[in-house]
Amino acid sequence: MTFNMTRKMGFMFIGASALALAACGGGGEAPEPADDAPSPVEEAAGAVTDAASDVADAASDGASAAAAAVTDAADAAGDAASDAVDAAGDAANDAMDAAGEMMDDAADAASDAASDAQDAMEDAASDVQDAVEDATEAATDAAAGAGDIDLAAAAGIAADKVTAETVSAYQALTGDPAAGRRVFTKCMSCHVVQEGQNRVGPSLYGIVGREAGSIEGFRYSNANADSGIVWIEPVLFAYLEKPQDFIRGTTMAFPGLPSAQERADVIAYIKQESGQ
Repeated sequence: MTFNMTRKMGFMFIGASALALAACGGGGEAPEPADDAPSPVEEAAGAVTDAASDVADAASDGASAAAAAVTDAADAAGDAASDAVDAAGDAANDAMDAAGEMMDDAADAASDAASDAQDAMEDAASDVQDAVEDATEAATDAAAGAGDIDLAAAAGIAADKVTAETVSAYQALTGDPAAGRRVFTKCMSCHVVQEGQNRVGPSLYGIVGREAGSIEGFRYSNANADSGIVWIEPVLFAYLEKPQDFIRGTTMAFPGLPSAQERADVIAYIKQESGQ
């Protein structure tokens, strides 16, 4: 644009110069102008001024158009950038919301699974407990009924110490043989659970269901030998609490096991070691 304007101004200057030479007659004497008419030089100068003004106006218009185009382009770029930022923000928020929902769903599923597993474990434990109680009750009933032996007869001289409450208390417990092994260490100075091995006291192998004082060759106290006791589980359970109170006159010096759970555990251990 600048080159075209310069060329246009050059042409106008050349034209004005030619007019001036023509007015001078090609170098001859020029006719005298009228007093009120502008001279050719003035006319040429006016033409140059007008042309320059036109060029300046055209340049100003071009600059304004260029500035407006730059402004429009900047506005468009700003709008596009703003739209892109908004779109990116919306996409990020959507992604965060989706991730949050997935985490919540996963947490809920894990909680439900843990709750279901806990319920299943509790149900299984309850079922096992019921089965153990049923088996213990059945075993006690079977032992009490063997050979027409009832609890009173099995308790012998201590029938008053083996009551329905004693049986219920025993049946409410679950003996743990592993724990009973530790409890049995209190008995080991006098007893073992190996068959045919007597110490200060007789072997306790197979004692459940056996009559008191029945191991041949072992010297029992008269109180024990004449007690008439059959060692079924509820009788053992009551006896082990305070042996000297249960059989008056027994030579067994063991003070007893006050803990009902320990008594149930040691009975379970003796039965396990005896294969009962």
